[in-house]
Amino acid sequence: MKKIESDKSTELVEYYEAKLKKLFSIRKQLKDYLKQENTKIQEVVVCDDMFVEYPYYIRTKKGGKYWKAALKFHIKPEEL
Repeated sequence: MKKIESDKSTELVEYYEAKLKKLFSIRKQLKDYLKQENTKIQEVVVCDDMFVEYPYYIRTKKGGKYWKAALKFHIKPEEL
């Protein structure tokens, strides 16, 4: 009886290890993609029990000082 229980738990452990490995792989792919796109996601802001916000910013070659003007005139920073 104990042998059967230990075999089941071994299967369960292997199942969860496989799931974790897959999730870590997906997380690494997402992190690499965001790094390639020069995007940084900040800490999650909980608005209420139904909504959360993910503040982010995008790094540009010209730097952050152009973003204020771009937002004011509704243009892309590359056009400045």
